[in-house]
Amino acid sequence: MTIDQTPQRPHLTFLTRSKDKKPGTASQAITLIPRELLENTPELADAYDQFVNTRTARNTAYREARQHRDAADTSRRKYQAAVSEAVRNGGDTSKLTDKHDDLIAKAEAAEAVGRNADGQLLRVGNELGEAFAAHAHNLFPAIEADITNAASHVATALDALTQAWNEYAKAWHLRRITGNAHIYGGPITNYDPNIGLPNDVAPALKVMSDRLNDLDTLKADEAEINRFRINGN
Repeated sequence: MTIDQTPQRPHLTFLTRSKDKKPGTASQAITLIPRELLENTPELADAYDQFVNTRTARNTAYREARQHRDAADTSRRKYQAAVSEAVRNGGDTSKLTDKHDDLIAKAEAAEAVGRNADGQLLRVGNELGEAFAAHAHNLFPAIEADITNAASHVATALDALTQAWNEYAKAWHLRRITGNAHIYGGPITNYDPNIGLPNDVAPALKVMSDRLNDLDTLKADEAEINRFRINGN
């Protein structure tokens, strides 16, 4: 009989095993984490600002270009309508102006700025991704402190909710007992002072309670990934 000697790998909850760490990057459409988290990480904050500034310049340029082109179309329509009216009524067309070409020139200039920003955005996005991957661990302490603080609030709230429901359920149960006696008579309903949470609520609250251990589980996953990358199995 052959015994399988293959070591059992620990189960991972949040992560998957991977030997490689990919180069960091940031897409132009990404919703970034709050800037204030980076205040104590200057290199990451600088990369963050360059990315945001480049993306803002790009979006502003293309927005302005669109506005200029829309204004150019409007100017051309108004000019043509004014010329038609002047021709019909014997007016002086020499005093009519059309800003269409000037507005198109402004749109093209803005689009040139946008294209320049497009070219830079890939570079600064890669720089931000690399900086984020390199310095992300420096953000752990502050974030984990927030997790721990919030977890204590959730645990307190769950305890308070359970206690409050127990008080409500007891009072409701007593009202039903007395109501049944008043309406129906007959045998008195048995009193149960230990009424649990409703069947459809208790599992949901347990899920919330269990999630308060997520940080420890995530850290265990990360430790297993690091072990796996070192040992290769």
